[in-house]
Amino acid sequence: MQIPLKNIVDSYIKKYQADELRELEFFCREESFIKALENAALAVDCAGKRQKHQRRLQRTTLQKGRNALLSVRKRIQHAKDFCELHNIIRDAISPIKGLGELYVYDTALRIGAHLNLWPSQVYLHSGTRQGARALGYIGAGPLQVSELHKELQRLPAHQIEDVLCIYKSFFQKNVSLTKPKVICRELHESKGCT
Repeated sequence: MQIPLKNIVDSYIKKYQADELRELEFFCREESFIKALENAALAVDCAGKRQKHQRRLQRTTLQKGRNALLSVRKRIQHAKDFCELHNIIRDAISPIKGLGELYVYDTALRIGAHLNLWPSQVYLHSGTRQGARALGYIGAGPLQVSELHKELQRLPAHQIEDVLCIYKSFFQKNVSLTKPKVICRELHESKGCT
């Protein structure tokens, strides 16, 4: 039985959206930029525990990430948009083994919440890339929201990323799209976002 994409988006809104917003609100309300940066870099959630995406990373690896980000904190704090923030974080942690594209995105999203810098594009990493491919979107990304199916466009970019990751295993076999889209593009180079 095929499930309409609308139902998947509705399911996300019911089951996951409030938790995702609560998590980001924790970073929005953090008393200081340094505290928000440290919690984001160490993958600390609102309950003081490790964020689920980074649960397998060693504490020493996360501490190296925190130190790298603290060393560029002024650049991070003065980023003009999410893309610049993402690139600063990516470049700062690139020498650290074990911190990959998911860590970069999640950390940028958390720090961005504190700085009120939100992604306007859907960034692809392992899980979201699988979900995007299952829906017929191919390319390196990031994807423009306007390029995505209209049902996904009901959500902001960071929640579309969440949907693609959470529901990736359902998309290939269980989703019915009225008009599948295929996007073939290389890296989005207009702003240097990768």
